[in-house]
Amino acid sequence: MTATSQERHSQERHDCQPRFRPDHAWSTPSDRPLDAGGSRQGALPPLPHDFVAVPVFDHLKRIAAARPGAPAVDDGSLRLSYGELVEAAERLARGIAATTPEGAAVGLVLRNSSLYAVAALACLAAGRPYVALDAADPRERIAALVASAGCRTVVELGFGVAPRIAFPDSVRKLDIGLAFADESIHPWWSTELPPVDVDAPAVILLTSGSTGTPKGIANGQRAMLQRVRQQLDAIHAGPGDVFMPLSSMCTVAGTREWLAALLSGSVLRVCDTRASGLGAIRRIIRERKVTATYVVPALFRALVESDGSGADFASLRVVRMGGDRILWADVDLFETALPDCDLQIGYSSTETTGSQWFVPRGAPRTGSSAPVGHMLPGMSFAVLSEDGFAVGPDDVGELVVRSPYVALGIWEGGKLLGYPTDERGERTFATGDMLKVGADGLAVHRGRKDRQVKVNGRRVEPAELEAALRRHPRVRDAAVTIRLSPGNAALVAFVAASDPSGSLEGELRGHLRATLTADLNPAGIHVLPALPQLQGHKVDCLTLQAIDAARAPPARADGSLAAGPDGRAVRDATHRAWCAVLGTSPPAREVPWDAAGGDSLGFMRLLNGVERVLGCTLSPGSFRLSMTPGEFSAAVSAAMHNAPGGTAADDTRPTVFLCPGTIGDGPALMQFRDEVERQVRLVTLRYMPWTQMVVGGGIADVAEDIARQITALAPTGDIRIAGYSFGGPVALEAAARLSLEGRVVSFVGVLDSCIVPLRDGILAAAARAVVRLRDGLDTPYRMAVRALVRRLEEAGVHDRIAWLLDRLPERMRFTVGLEIDDVTRSGAYRRWVAGDRKPRVGFRVTLFRSQEVRPGAPRDLGWAEIAGDLVVVDIQGSHLNMLMPPHRKPTARLFSEALAGPRMPSAAAAP
Repeated sequence: MTATSQERHSQERHDCQPRFRPDHAWSTPSDRPLDAGGSRQGALPPLPHDFVAVPVFDHLKRIAAARPGAPAVDDGSLRLSYGELVEAAERLARGIAATTPEGAAVGLVLRNSSLYAVAALACLAAGRPYVALDAADPRERIAALVASAGCRTVVELGFGVAPRIAFPDSVRKLDIGLAFADESIHPWWSTELPPVDVDAPAVILLTSGSTGTPKGIANGQRAMLQRVRQQLDAIHAGPGDVFMPLSSMCTVAGTREWLAALLSGSVLRVCDTRASGLGAIRRIIRERKVTATYVVPALFRALVESDGSGADFASLRVVRMGGDRILWADVDLFETALPDCDLQIGYSSTETTGSQWFVPRGAPRTGSSAPVGHMLPGMSFAVLSEDGFAVGPDDVGELVVRSPYVALGIWEGGKLLGYPTDERGERTFATGDMLKVGADGLAVHRGRKDRQVKVNGRRVEPAELEAALRRHPRVRDAAVTIRLSPGNAALVAFVAASDPSGSLEGELRGHLRATLTADLNPAGIHVLPALPQLQGHKVDCLTLQAIDAARAPPARADGSLAAGPDGRAVRDATHRAWCAVLGTSPPAREVPWDAAGGDSLGFMRLLNGVERVLGCTLSPGSFRLSMTPGEFSAAVSAAMHNAPGGTAADDTRPTVFLCPGTIGDGPALMQFRDEVERQVRLVTLRYMPWTQMVVGGGIADVAEDIARQITALAPTGDIRIAGYSFGGPVALEAAARLSLEGRVVSFVGVLDSCIVPLRDGILAAAARAVVRLRDGLDTPYRMAVRALVRRLEEAGVHDRIAWLLDRLPERMRFTVGLEIDDVTRSGAYRRWVAGDRKPRVGFRVTLFRSQEVRPGAPRDLGWAEIAGDLVVVDIQGSHLNMLMPPHRKPTARLFSEALAGPRMPSAAAAP
């Protein structure tokens, strides 16, 4: 660790230690039952005191032994019983224990899913601390966090897809598929799992740092089990409950909730709120009969106010709300919308527990914010003035906590920088939260003593945004202030630039999206010649806030989402919804959502409002926070016509229909599509199910289905089509059919499809397999499954493939289904290459040829035999990595340039 890093963390450790007067006595929380005021008060005895001394995985194994077939975790795609969950976690834990040195950290690069729970439990079972990373975050940020945390291993979703993030060679990469590998193909099946110390670092949660860089907070299993025990003693959850936390599994609240669900024998329903709209969340709650959820107040408001039936929340018996200031208006909204449900308000931080209570219906309203509850047992606390003395009742001071359940310390570079421990084994932590504790024991949150702020319930530090802005080469200095709104807050950035040209804000937006999480994206960026300063040379924050207020768009008097007279015009409806959610006047056409002050939660409300007005269903995955109003309207219009990507009357980009490779629209193609989107609108087509393809047996049938899709999506106009690998022949066959029907085919692009037979020797095939395993592009499990499926297909026993899939455990169907798709399409590809019934076409075909060496293949890869006008464009990289960094940008540029070249009239395909 560098000297600067040591000084920074020394300062942070000092900041957590209060100026405490020895003549003051600590306060101890009352013995008030945690379930007091809840509808299940006294339903079950409290969990035993030694609950926190037993490792998490031992608790889980006990539950699985008693109820192995009971449902444990479900994310809508992968469902595991308790027995299957324990087996999967144990398999992965053996691999982690064998490949990760004792005490070293494992990075979990996964999205909110059932697989995340498997991976986290595997780390806990292996006694290795895991760093909670969100795969949806920017790649640069993830790679930097893995390096700064000193991770020796990362667990990610591979399944043979090229890795999204280029980690250093020193970092071992494990495919989550290892969790489902059996003894015959598991490399570390015999590895013994070590004994686990509940006081060792176990969960490392990354928070925004006051020094400008993210900070890893290390908690042991004992501390996390204490949070779980207190939550279960409060709500008395059990096998009849279904938890659906509406928070990231990378946060302390999300970790508490998913552990509480599984350690109570309940069902954990995982929901990625960013990939689900408000309507989908309501639907899941209703259909899965969710009984308990955790939600931040801003998301709760959006959910309740979104369109749906009052019966959507009928199954809920307890809602825990926290993560941000909770208004009495939120309590009123809750009591109206959920009349038969308990409202539990909680307060805590990543470093320590805090308080909780069940809000009685009709509780007296004092002030605008509801209390955060009674202080929790298991700690001592003090509320101190600036000079370190205890404040009186109803006076405001900083909360200081002393407890064995305080976080262990800060994690950096693979090491724990521990908080000091006293003679009782307890650590003292100054939270920075300003509280007032009344005579009745209820605590009210009164803000922070530092600049930390919550944005949609996530803890962020303005200093981290300032540091990112200063790293931009055109920025001399930067400052960030807070823009308050009812029940939420937003960051506003100010930059001093030597060249404040009109392009700077757009450059900064792109720079921030590539390096920071969405929570740190500012609602506004103001470019100034210089930052205003006070006489002492500090930044004049009041003047900055005045500048923001003067430049902010005017608020609209009418913030409703009501439709106009016709109620169906997409552009009008989306613009009205846009303005209503932002509370502004009509939007500027070129200003993206995130630059106009919108955030991810507001975007969910935007989508829900449009759905309500237009009577349609929108997939959040088709939209981006960086969309302008015009792009958003276009995407909505396309979604209503089942065309991904969106078009509008004034969208001048050429549309190209894209036929993917054997695995479909994978991450590499998705990122390639993002790269070319400003010049080209790529619409990825879907292939028919593998069962139909086995019966039909060939590319011709696939191409006929693709041609029908194109006709439905674009009944008139020129046709532009491209295909990658397997998609090359599909694109050619589909273009030939459409040409015979009289359509003008103005562009056919082939991305590295070789259509001459290749005869590799056994050694060459083995070498390729070794490279794929080394680079994380394949796993032993996938190779074994693929070999089995190929043998069944070559034997012609197609019914056995379906028979096999139906009898597999549900947790394996996804992986095996991918292999069946791959094998059946690869077989069709080989038969098409070997056959002699290829169409001969007169229209131009542009072949984008990679640098991969294919012995015996001509430079045109066989396309000159069937294309009367062939253009070969040489591109960088191999067949596998031509669409990945660093080759993706050059490939996208050459693709766009070829598309913009001179158009050639199409000629009908010859038989």
